[in-house]
Amino acid sequence: ASVVGDPANFKDLLSSDFIAHLATGPINREVFLQHNNVFIMAFSDRHFTVKDQVAEGDKVVTLATWRGTHSGSFQGLPPTGKQVAISAILIERIKDGQIEEHWSFFDQLSMMQQLGLFATAIQQGNELILFLKENDGLSAEENKTIGAVWKERSRSSFGMEKEVK
Repeated sequence: ASVVGDPANFKDLLSSDFIAHLATGPINREVFLQHNNVFIMAFSDRHFTVKDQVAEGDKVVTLATWRGTHSGSFQGLPPTGKQVAISAILIERIKDGQIEEHWSFFDQLSMMQQLGLFATAIQQGNELILFLKENDGLSAEENKTIGAVWKERSRSSFGMEKEVK
């Protein structure tokens, strides 16, 4: 079972004490399942391809590519029908056959570029500057809303403090 192949049974892989360590901070099992449901609802035709996997002791590290078609609303962005492919690194600690702890790193900037939200990004010292792109077919108000959502998300999730339109 996996969140991609069998989302209904994915929760059985997670221990009752499960903690996911995300960029926004640690979350419990139920919040993590809700977090994953956002992607399930927003992206159809999901595929998760394992490129490499290493296990040592109670930890498993996975290098993978996650693919999907943007077919539902995602972070304020209406469906685009675009396909995305993003790299991911997952680290999971296993206890009694279940995942007890989880760390994941997805290339979210690449995903946003593939969806047409960001034109580009550049690194200046410790700041990552995102250049927002007007999205075809969206009103000025929708573009403003999406920009505000991702500006706040960038600050809270990635420690980014500057944004240029």
